[in-house]
Amino acid sequence: MKIAVFSPYLFAWGGGERYVGTLAAALSERHQVDLLHVGLIPGGEFERRLGFDLGDTRLRRLQARPVLMPRSLRERLLYGQTMREMHAEVRRVSAGYDLFIGLDHDIPVLPRSRRKVLLVQRPVPRPLMADARLGLVPRLEGVRRLLWYRRRLEAHDLLVYNSEFTRSATESHWHPGTPGVVVHPPVEMASSAPSGAKEALILSVGRFFLGAHNKKRSMMIEAFRRLMQGGLTARLCLVGGAVDAPEVKAYVAGLRAEAAGLPVEVHENLPCDELLKLYRRAAVYWHAAGFGENERASPDRMEHFGISTVEAMAHGCVPVVIARGGQPEIVEHGVDGLLWETREALVDGTRRVLRDIVLARRLGAAAALKACRFSRAQFEARVHGFVSRLGRSAAEEAAA
Repeated sequence: MKIAVFSPYLFAWGGGERYVGTLAAALSERHQVDLLHVGLIPGGEFERRLGFDLGDTRLRRLQARPVLMPRSLRERLLYGQTMREMHAEVRRVSAGYDLFIGLDHDIPVLPRSRRKVLLVQRPVPRPLMADARLGLVPRLEGVRRLLWYRRRLEAHDLLVYNSEFTRSATESHWHPGTPGVVVHPPVEMASSAPSGAKEALILSVGRFFLGAHNKKRSMMIEAFRRLMQGGLTARLCLVGGAVDAPEVKAYVAGLRAEAAGLPVEVHENLPCDELLKLYRRAAVYWHAAGFGENERASPDRMEHFGISTVEAMAHGCVPVVIARGGQPEIVEHGVDGLLWETREALVDGTRRVLRDIVLARRLGAAAALKACRFSRAQFEARVHGFVSRLGRSAAEEAAA
């Protein structure tokens, strides 16, 4: 088949871009694949970040401008125009493909290909229009979403979710009639067996930002402070990407101020090899996205899956993570990690792991084994499975 894979944010970098890049590379082994994108990507840069070759995939740049999230009413108006231009070009180009696989963003593109697949990477909540706290712009966005989002979901032949959590939340809020499957994101496994020599180091990895599903770093610092008051000796490392924006710089500086006097390190944009060293040394991994939020009303504020949790587990870290969002799909409490709901449970669980070497080794070994379920090979097998099924149904229709 001739297949187009599309992401509007390929010029940036994140879990969604790794997802579509790995998917495109896998499909190029059996099909003719174009990876469509907007914005400039320097030669070889995407493959360098991906960590492997795209195979026979062809990068095809569209003429539309990149769509950047707006911060003001003026930017919102320009955003709408840019979005319409991008949608129009993608619709025109998609007519030349047998299968179009698009990454969900705001209002999804409606392609003209014979078969259509939407990659749903985040649960989009149904707007609460009765909320009197909403301003004019959020209300207008809510009306637009109510009018278009479900229609676009149902215009596809298949919805591919990145977690059971994302599927459940999407179906609960929107009730799409389109069939759906879950294909968990691909996670790079450790190149060697996890080392038994771990330090009293707690690690947390994720982008530095406010709003949406931010990682609740301030709460982590307070929890770590309480852990230290119990007489433990440990370190906390907060690692993540940080864009060059004033509000993000202020946020990171605020975290460092909150952690003053504590053995806490804050590392933004740490090189990959340095992050791998921390994964190998850390005994415990923390994740807290969604803490203090209403999971049912605001599923977008939870961690949709948790790639960094799996990466840490692959290196033998014991995950002590919140029992929200996609985290319970990864961690089984007491078997390959610990789940918690309160800050007190986070502190108590971490203390148990750091003080009990036998428990830490048992949970760490089980965590490394569980991580293999989310490997690149497992991801590729699931991708080939749903694409093959779509290909067979198309052939049966043509023969009918």
